[in-house]
Amino acid sequence: MMKRINFPVLGLAVVSMFGLAVIYFCALQIATNLDREKETIEGKEYGISVFSSPAGWGYNITSEGKLLIHQPYIPGIKGEQGFPDESSAKACARLVVQKLLEGKKPGVQPQDLVQWGIPID
Repeated sequence: MMKRINFPVLGLAVVSMFGLAVIYFCALQIATNLDREKETIEGKEYGISVFSSPAGWGYNITSEGKLLIHQPYIPGIKGEQGFPDESSAKACARLVVQKLLEGKKPGVQPQDLVQWGIPID
């Protein structure tokens, strides 16, 4: 004899799994947005977000919803070395945004990193 499937229980399981997926997605979006900052001047807005990677920490800079800079490594030094911590990546991103707001090129030199207290090896 075939076993009958209880559809109300099956439907409840599907709805529960969907609900958990929605909750997970919302939590992920909230966690991602917590690390974002915005700087605005003369109507130009720049967003900063930091991320971790196998190399260390890096940052993204956005403007008007578009990615301008994706920097997984410490700029201005040789090699592919990530930032040692989240605060260093965020400090460098702020330095780059400050240069953009001042109308300067966003390049970073080793002396800029030292001046802003960003550790380099």
